[in-house]
Parts: sequence; C-alpha cells; structure tokens
Amino acid sequence: ELMVCELERALTSGDVDTARQLSLDPTFRTLSMAEQTELLSPLLFECCELGLAASVSLLLDDLSIPVDVRLPGDQSTPLHVAAKHAQPAVVETLLRARADPEARMRHQITPLLFSCDLAAGLDVARLLLALIIITFAYLFFTKGCDGNMRKFWDIEI
Repeated sequence: ELMVCELERALTSGDVDTARQLSLDPTFRTLSMAEQTELLSPLLFECCELGLAASVSLLLDDLSIPVDVRLPGDQSTPLHVAAKHAQPAVVETLLRARADPEARMRHQITPLLFSCDLAAGLDVARLLLALIIITFAYLFFTKGCDGNMRKFWDIEI
C-alpha cells in the first residue's frame, strides 16, 4: 500500500520518471490484472481530471490499466472524465489508446456530450467530432451506401 501511495504522489505531480521506476517494482508484478486495475484505476481517473497526459499514458501502457475501465457509480470512463474537465491532451492520449468515444454512462451521456456542455471543452469536442467524422467516412467509403441510409447504419464495425 505504501508503494501505491508513492506511485500516486509521483503520477499526480507529473513525475513520470519516478512513477515508471516505481511501476517496475516486483510488488506490482505479483498482483493479478484485476487487483492491479482495482488499485490503480482511481489514479487513472485522477490523472485524467488533472490533465496529466504523460501519467495517463504510463498507467495505460506500462501498468496495463484498461482504457475503458468504469467508475462503479455512474459508469463513466476515463474519456468521460477528461472530456468533462476539458483536458484535450488527455483526450488525445486516451483516443490513441483506443478509448471508446461512444461509451455511455448510466444516463446515456457520452464524452462528446460532456465536452459540448463546457465552453472550455471546444478543443475536446473538436477531437471527438473529428473521430466520429473519420469513422463515418471510413464506413461510407469502405462499406458503401446504396442510397438506403438504413442499410448503411446497420453496418457493424
């Protein structure tokens, strides 16, 4: 538990080098993936809120925390938190890690909806909208559309 506290201090202060050294400690390697996720996912949410993209990247890449892990109460993902707090660098990091931009919270709220709700979230909204447009264009040009949009929308990715 002391190791987790030290890791938290390093991550939330943006000291990624120290956090990376701590993540290599055998203590973390003896934990199962479920235990590691349970212990460290709160840190992922905190780093998303604070806008610490490098720390988010370390948690996802080095410690293998799932990018679409959910908060127990409202079922929000790290992408929801980053969008809600208008953190475009973190949103970009999460999207590069293949976070689901269409993930829905308990009340069907998407990250895009959060970003549109905030004036400061315009950069976040642009990133998410660009991803949606790229996905739409990819589907349109690779799967085609015969003029029947219902057929187009029934395509599964």
